[in-house]
Amino acid sequence: MKKFFVFGYNKSGTTFLQKLLDAHPKVNCPPEHHLNSVISVIRSFCPQYKAVIESFDQNTGRQGIRFDENFVLHHAFRGFVEAFMFCEAHKEATHVGLNDNSMGLHLEFIDAIFPSAKFIAIVRDPREIAVSLFHHKMRTERVFPAKNGTLSVVARAVGPAWANHMQKLRNFEQTPSGREKLYITYYRDLIGGDRQTELHRIFAHLDVPVDEKLVGQILAQNSFAQATKKHQRNGFLRSGRTDSWVNELVPEDVAAIESAAADSMLHFGYEFHQE
Repeated sequence: MKKFFVFGYNKSGTTFLQKLLDAHPKVNCPPEHHLNSVISVIRSFCPQYKAVIESFDQNTGRQGIRFDENFVLHHAFRGFVEAFMFCEAHKEATHVGLNDNSMGLHLEFIDAIFPSAKFIAIVRDPREIAVSLFHHKMRTERVFPAKNGTLSVVARAVGPAWANHMQKLRNFEQTPSGREKLYITYYRDLIGGDRQTELHRIFAHLDVPVDEKLVGQILAQNSFAQATKKHQRNGFLRSGRTDSWVNELVPEDVAAIESAAADSMLHFGYEFHQE
């Protein structure tokens, strides 16, 4: 069974990409996980369990314990991730994946534990992310408006955070593993006129067999209009636009994002609005 990971900065389109991948009959890619929580649980468990077996050792044969926290962390983490990947996978599945935005900060760690797994990163304009994230927070965080929750605050936080994520992605891109196993897609390409070609490239990277008919069916079943309609109650998929920032961000916030994220914006082909 071949394994893969999907990730991107928050509100970059990872959920949309995950749904496209999961729609393939040979692929199992469940909704978003949060592997940082798994790591925290294991790290908390290790010293507690170590203390338990040390106590047993003192009261029994006093042979000394055999417990390497890093060894346990790696193997326990692998077990959790594989359980998530295989959970409810259909019998026809040949590829299993996991979608988690936080893994973009731990790519070398993930790669060391899963040396044969492939990676798909999705990149989106940080200015558009700021707008999307603001509306998401307004919808889901009741105290957000009262805590000075303005679009300007979100925009000025997104710039440096996005730049940090993108730099880690670029660093991994230059490693032997990154050059061999990483594919970077763009949000604009997955919703644009040539999305069928882009989805072909993604499946090809994963070595998942696909033809024009199947790609067309997957895109039809998961069109942004369909997805938005399905999620209209919670508004998670809001508009799918790539240019709403032009009308919603004030020039000062655009400048702040572009200043903080300039290097990676240029690297990934985003034009500056501010001169």
